[in-house]
Amino acid sequence: MGPPALLHNFRATAIPKSPTFINVYTVFANLYAFLALWSLFLAHLSNFIKENFSWLALVPAKKVTTTTTTKLFGRTVTLDILPSEFPSPDEIKAMEAEMPQCCQHGWFRSVLGHQLHYRFFLPPSHNKPKAVIIWMHGLQGFGGEAHTIQYSDDDGTTTKERKTNMALQAETYLKEGYALYAMDLSGHGFSEGSRWFMPNADLMLKDYLYFIQKVVASRHDNQTPFFLSGYSYGGCLTLKAAKHLQDHPTKATQCFAGCMLQAPASYNLEAFFLFPLAAWIAQHLVNPVLGNNFRPPAWIPNRVHPRRFWRDPERYRVGMRPNGMNPVGRHIPMQTCLTLIQDMVTLRNQIIPNLKVPFCVAHGKQDVVVPIAGTEYLQQASLTPKDEQAVKCFPEAYHDLLGEPEADAVMEFQVKWMKERMAATAQAKAKQAALTALPPQQQPDIHDLIWTDSLSKVLQKVPVPA
Repeated sequence: MGPPALLHNFRATAIPKSPTFINVYTVFANLYAFLALWSLFLAHLSNFIKENFSWLALVPAKKVTTTTTTKLFGRTVTLDILPSEFPSPDEIKAMEAEMPQCCQHGWFRSVLGHQLHYRFFLPPSHNKPKAVIIWMHGLQGFGGEAHTIQYSDDDGTTTKERKTNMALQAETYLKEGYALYAMDLSGHGFSEGSRWFMPNADLMLKDYLYFIQKVVASRHDNQTPFFLSGYSYGGCLTLKAAKHLQDHPTKATQCFAGCMLQAPASYNLEAFFLFPLAAWIAQHLVNPVLGNNFRPPAWIPNRVHPRRFWRDPERYRVGMRPNGMNPVGRHIPMQTCLTLIQDMVTLRNQIIPNLKVPFCVAHGKQDVVVPIAGTEYLQQASLTPKDEQAVKCFPEAYHDLLGEPEADAVMEFQVKWMKERMAATAQAKAKQAALTALPPQQQPDIHDLIWTDSLSKVLQKVPVPA
């Protein structure tokens, strides 16, 4: 596929309408990225020589072990992490201690045969979950990132603590009587697979759908409402999964109630303008020479700098601890970059314009990793009725909303929306049952309205049963 074909697939809807000019910084950044592609060959050659030959004598160098084989949560796995970077048993124990003690672990096989890890939190055994939440992490993240942050109050006299990320989610949902599941994508967290390598978007989606429909659904009856939730790239994947469930409803997923997103990766100005050219260069010039799993050398600056994730210095400090599990800011494979960009283009052109699923989104206005324009486009372009959408913007927040000082407000917003959705669904089911029970001659003629109005509006025409 050459440039004309790629440009043909790059439809005009992928280009944002709001900007009428291109920022000078963006032009220079794109020029730098273009020139950097041509330097990758020398960088790769340098790495090859360094890894395979001695600098003092051209003799094969000693091979270095780059993977870690260990027993984790009852399963022996081989992870693509240097032994020197893999967390020790005490560090893993400390990571797990940040979360509620009821945390359990499981494994399942990916499409490629890798062992994928997931964790889940269930309310007390005598209580049936009121709802099930399936959460998806972002790129380079994992389902077990959890921290307790210390901070001072406004007058600086008292030190307090706050939970972040998975620790906060698990604690909040368990208090409400909800079950929470979180898997680690292939090559992320405790899952096997080449580190952070995503060969194509379809494989990621297939693993996620298998987890939803086979792993999670098998643990609960089909009357329990469940929600999909995702952060950053996990939000992108969540929207794709929601669209799939919308188009292919099954008995196991008939109680799918909507999705909750935190800064979903659905928009990136540089990505949309550069994708056709960058994709052709990477596919036909870079990847054939350097390999799909090639990563840019460390001396090339990374636009996704860790300081763009958190404005809280304490959250930044704990997020930068070297434990090998979530090294935010490191370069990812070139193919993963292409997969991510392709996913965003697909989301904008094919998924969002046909999406009818209820959703709520939390997004920070200071987010420069994933601009808030993507959330605005989701609001405007999706087919989801306006009364089934909820969006809350946080003026000071950066990208990682569940790590920011607004994290508690984000969770409060999501829980409130979930309760409203479950109440609306229960009422709609009651009205639907009442409608079915009416004699045919008394049933209102709403056949034609169903295709133009949302179901909730149509069912408002039916009286609530006594």
